[in-house]
Amino acid sequence: MSRAEKRIFCESLYGIKVPTGYSSNMKRFVTLNGELKLSSMKSHDCHVMMQVFLPIAIRGILPKHVRHTITELCSFFHSICSKVLDPSTLDSLQTRVVETLCKFEMYFPPAFFDIMVHLIVHLVREIKLCGPVFLRWCYPFERYMGTLKDKVRNPAQPEGSIIQGIVGEEISNFVAEYFASVDPVGLPTSRHEGRLEGKGTIGSKLITPSVEKRKQAHLFVLHHVPDVHPYLSEHMEELRVSNPGKGVRALTQMHNKTFIDWFHKRVLNDLDESVPETVKWLAFGPREAVRSYEGYDINGYTFWTERQDLKSRSQQNSGVSLVASSTQYASSKDKSPVHAESNYYGRIQEIWELDYCNFNICLLCCTWVDNNRRCVRNDDPCGFTLVDLSRLRETEEPFVIASQVKQVFFVTDPADHKWSIVVPGKRSILGIGDVDNEEEYDAFEDLPPLPILKFVWKMM
Repeated sequence: MSRAEKRIFCESLYGIKVPTGYSSNMKRFVTLNGELKLSSMKSHDCHVMMQVFLPIAIRGILPKHVRHTITELCSFFHSICSKVLDPSTLDSLQTRVVETLCKFEMYFPPAFFDIMVHLIVHLVREIKLCGPVFLRWCYPFERYMGTLKDKVRNPAQPEGSIIQGIVGEEISNFVAEYFASVDPVGLPTSRHEGRLEGKGTIGSKLITPSVEKRKQAHLFVLHHVPDVHPYLSEHMEELRVSNPGKGVRALTQMHNKTFIDWFHKRVLNDLDESVPETVKWLAFGPREAVRSYEGYDINGYTFWTERQDLKSRSQQNSGVSLVASSTQYASSKDKSPVHAESNYYGRIQEIWELDYCNFNICLLCCTWVDNNRRCVRNDDPCGFTLVDLSRLRETEEPFVIASQVKQVFFVTDPADHKWSIVVPGKRSILGIGDVDNEEEYDAFEDLPPLPILKFVWKMM
């Protein structure tokens, strides 16, 4: 690369902000003054660089055929490092990596090829014989070695210190399990406790929002609770019968204005054992005071508001994505709306926890990118999703339920700073011990860091 290309490459990496626990701070590895190079990267940093950041940083520099070939190799490394693999696709993966290395031989000088490049050809065969890569790489053992070194209190006798620390830890775990029915005294609470179900972490405070906005949030919750769906259908049918000349759009507006009061009266008139407890509490609505947070952990994700993001130089936790079905009208006179599913991308502005006395529901108030071709597009050669964060969607429904969204983060496109590349985040679930059972752990699927893969992975 020329010096100008090196500067674009390094500035792109220097400006990356990632979610909590995603990777190291890339700013520490980039030298912008003088040599323009990367240094002091550890093995995991190299993995994240190869699988995620390198295809983004080389956008707009290098010849197109060279850039696409490097991206193909990065995609291969991401594929073999996935936690879920489909054995039936390994042969096609092997064919693809051979073609990629042949392209490297065409575009790169002979000095580039050494034994390490040649070993890439054998990685797929190794997976067939030994299983997925993540079961055999070094990171779990390195983490455990770090845990053992933390137990050393006497450098002259490290083995004895480690044994004493492990024995003490096992005794503590046994006592905690033995006295599981009572609150243990003196034993620390795990920092992961409540992280999957939902737990506020930063900036807890009570606020009193306007009546209109609180009703808007309450109505959104009612539309997304399965036990309330029969009441939604019943109310719409009553409106349709009493207003035969109204179209779908007008009926929907009337439904949104009157459903909360109708639902409250309907449940009060039918308070018997057949009504679920959840529906009863929802009918009374949330408390006027709403618990607000700047940070919230749920489903293994750490969410922040955009205000909290601005306080950090290296972390970005406010980006979210949601696959939602929407009703689309061609015009104000359109009487035949079309229902379609689309991906929506936005940033969190507020985090609310509605208190329904018997349970709490966390809502995220977001600003959403306008979902049209001028604001969201796909880069076909590489498969990246690009969004224009300066063009926001005007919507009357800014709320989403926190448990239903997935985390993403945005990286400025080096080829055009107007656009930002959407990169999926990853859940911070360390192991089965952090969740209640194995089925709950298996329910959390990993999102691919690179969207360029078009394979469906499934491990037998």
